[in-house]
Amino acid sequence: MEIRNSLTIFGTLLLALVLLSALVYAIPAAWVARYVSNASDDRVRLAHARGLWHRGSALLVLTSGAGGADAVHWPQRVQWTISPHLPWRWQMIVSWPQAGAPMSATLEIGQSGWSLSTSPWRGAIPLAALAGLGAPFNTLALTGEVQVSLGDLRFSSAKAVKNTTNPAPSAAPDVDIMITQLRSALAQGVVLGDYTVRGNAASTGQFELATRQGALLLDGRGQCILKSRLSCSFNGTARAARHDDALLGNLLGLLGKIQPQPKASFSGTTPVTELRW
Repeated sequence: MEIRNSLTIFGTLLLALVLLSALVYAIPAAWVARYVSNASDDRVRLAHARGLWHRGSALLVLTSGAGGADAVHWPQRVQWTISPHLPWRWQMIVSWPQAGAPMSATLEIGQSGWSLSTSPWRGAIPLAALAGLGAPFNTLALTGEVQVSLGDLRFSSAKAVKNTTNPAPSAAPDVDIMITQLRSALAQGVVLGDYTVRGNAASTGQFELATRQGALLLDGRGQCILKSRLSCSFNGTARAARHDDALLGNLLGLLGKIQPQPKASFSGTTPVTELRW
């Protein structure tokens, strides 16, 4: 009788475990979309999500936040697959045909916390889609070629970092973005220039913007921090390469506040616009 009771209890627990696993396995991709939206303060959406949390697809949408009217859908659907390698290690592959090769990431969960690492990746993104983020991108109507290079990124929970023997991050940038042939609807017929954005996403979240060449000179520094939500800030300057370039006047006024020129400055001084986003 005791053996039969034990088998009955074991069978009930096993059935409950199977049912629970089936329920978890069947969680829809819409739940992933809801998490991404909340984490980005509704600036990044996975619209029309299909499939399940571990194998799904959606349209990537950029917006200016909750209620933003400038949402822009990226062309083609983003697809992802999540598969277990070990009970505490999961691999995720994200593919988007227009961007290039699929991106691979590995999530590890243990007693010391969690860590997320990505493999090196190179790809392209449509610059015009930034208009969905709202001002000033929606008015600038930027076009150009954007090439993104990611190194070996590794993000860890606070507990995991605390228990890491050598937590000091590498000084080498792990994000490298090259922008070429940048143009804006506010400066018709003018190639604004070529620019680079380099930063350390996995460690400090800091990045730097610099001009390689062009009619519009941009520089500055910023930082993106992901806690419960993603928040970014940027401070820099913008100015025309030539003081008599009237075609950039409207553009510079829209980018930020034009700093007043000292009375002692000569007429050839190029006005500087302060960038603060």
